Amino acid sequence: MKTYNSRMKKDEEVILGLRCLFEQFGYKKVNVSKFEDFNLYIENRNFLNTENIITFMDLNGRLMALKPDVTLSVIKNVAAGKPDGFERLYYIEPIYRLAKENHAFREINQIGMELIGETGSYANMEAVLLAAESLRLIDANFYLEISHLGFISGLLEGMRLEHGMQQQVLQYLHNKNTHDLTRLLGQTQLSETEKNKLAALPGLYGSFRDTLQKAKELVISQTMAEALEELAGLYQVLEDSGCAGQVGLDFSVVNDLDYYNGLIYRGFIEGISRPVLTGGRYDRLMKKLGKDKGAIGFAVSMNELNTRFKTYEPFDTDDLILYCEGEDYSALMRNAAELRAQGRRVRVEKEGFCGSVACQRRLRFQNGILKEEKENA
Repeated sequence: MKTYNSRMKKDEEVILGLRCLFEQFGYKKVNVSKFEDFNLYIENRNFLNTENIITFMDLNGRLMALKPDVTLSVIKNVAAGKPDGFERLYYIEPIYRLAKENHAFREINQIGMELIGETGSYANMEAVLLAAESLRLIDANFYLEISHLGFISGLLEGMRLEHGMQQQVLQYLHNKNTHDLTRLLGQTQLSETEKNKLAALPGLYGSFRDTLQKAKELVISQTMAEALEELAGLYQVLEDSGCAGQVGLDFSVVNDLDYYNGLIYRGFIEGISRPVLTGGRYDRLMKKLGKDKGAIGFAVSMNELNTRFKTYEPFDTDDLILYCEGEDYSALMRNAAELRAQGRRVRVEKEGFCGSVACQRRLRFQNGILKEEKENA
């Protein structure tokens, strides 16, 4: 296994490492279908944040879709019974999405986890700690960005903004668009204090400890206070794990409040501008799908990682052994096995092989003896 691991590509090492990490925390691997009933996705298109879905008609006349999301498939197949129970699951699955750069569909490989059933602080802490440890396994130079929708919804809940206005506020907040946010708030009947607190949210980001302290100045509800209390407990866990310095708060990171609640987060590694890890708590999605359970999880995009870790392998094999018909095949196999035992990749071909093979060494097996061929021999 040690020899095999040394030949792994970086993305393969990451997948194996994440599998081991999840299983150490008691998560079990699940598999989901490549496609689902189209209605599952169209009814939750706001959660998906896309309407571009690959569809086809099955032999029974049902409209099906290649899955653009794993979480929905996992939730759909979680038993509705045992409401007090919980499950720790992880997956390695492809999804099918429209690429923003060229407007073509592509297969995106993900590895992720779902903690289903628990709603308390411990579940949140475990999920975020796993996110941080996953990023650290990928690259020591990582950054995890955390927000808490309880803090944001707690600020909005007493303001009674109509739904469309609230969505616009969240959009400007997400884009850190202070100018248009201030202009929009000027059209509302909110008090100056409420406007100022909302307008302060886009600038509420930075180191975990400092931003948490600044956020306390905006608290106007019990919901907001509870969110900050949970974040303070989470910071202690991250500090104990030795990664608090690589974790920050950013309250402009928001998701649809109809589906998400509580913690949301995204992770970055050096050399990639887009997040390679995204996740959060989605109890409201569970409720919408008729599941009386809470849930939190995240997914790592292997496609994003491959843009960073793509490597060029100059050789198809380390050793190419050529042999003639009628040789001692048992001796040939023993020689090849000895080289493989040294950790070398060995390909054996009959003399006259016409294919093109890039190799470090070209060897010839003749009369029971293996000899290396010199380039100018």
